[in-house]
Formats: sequence, structure tokens, C-alpha cells
Amino acid sequence: MDKLTSQLQSAISDAQSIAVGKDNTAIEPAHLFLAMLDQQGSTVKAVLKKAGFDCAGLRQDLLAQIEGFAKISHPTGDVGLS
Repeated sequence: MDKLTSQLQSAISDAQSIAVGKDNTAIEPAHLFLAMLDQQGSTVKAVLKKAGFDCAGLRQDLLAQIEGFAKISHPTGDVGLS
């Protein structure tokens, strides 16, 4: 983790929070992508907007995908990486 940028470390932490908040069994790429889109001053979001992507629509699609992920029946707050 020490070799990752602080922005990416923050995104991974945020992705974990999203997964735990949704009672998902693992941190999936969609969690990380959503976290990167939601970051303050997100480079990912800026690049996508410049390329003409609908970031709000993409965010909604990611949330819908995350809702379909497997859920933990007795959440402990621990999730693994997919």
C-alpha cells in the first residue's frame, strides 16, 4: 500500500466503506470505480467528463450493479478484495 498514491489509497478505503455499507461480501471493481468518481477533485471524473461521458448516469449504473452483489447475512464489517 505504501507505493500507491494517497488519492488511490483513499479511493480503496472509500470502496471498502461502500462495500461494508451495502453489506457486500467483497470489494469489487465497481466499488472502487464509484469511489474514484465520488472523490473530491477526482482525476478519473475529470477525464471521463472531458471525453463526454455522463458521469451521473455512470454513477447510477454503478450503484445499480453494486445493489446486485452478494450480501453478507450477518455483517461483521470485514470484506475482502475481489
